[in-house]
Amino acid sequence: MCGVPLGMQFRTSHSLARNVVSHGLTTIEVLAALSLVTIALLTLVGANRFTVRFLSDRRRESVAASLARMRLERIAGATCAASAGIDSSEGVTLRWTATANGHVAMVDEQATYLLAIGTHSELFQGSVACH
Repeated sequence: MCGVPLGMQFRTSHSLARNVVSHGLTTIEVLAALSLVTIALLTLVGANRFTVRFLSDRRRESVAASLARMRLERIAGATCAASAGIDSSEGVTLRWTATANGHVAMVDEQATYLLAIGTHSELFQGSVACH
């Protein structure tokens, strides 16, 4: 190296590019990360809505079965006679009829309630010994 004092070196643009250290994120990287976080949060919200709707529907189904069972137990404790009526609880309507045949009551019960997909109707039939 002629004419260059000892200890001095020339750097080319290539060697400068190698020594650049990045501090921080680019706008594109930040936007991409925010997009991923937004998609993840929206997925969780959607799953949560589905879970709440599912549990609400199962609750109404449970109430319908409980109303039908309670009506059957009341008929079993009563005297054998034809009867009919409507019970309602927690958004469930139960229409029932009982016909007597000696010491046995035949009971038809129809529960109607609203689910996320629309109105649902369920039929319960049973017979009980009555007094």
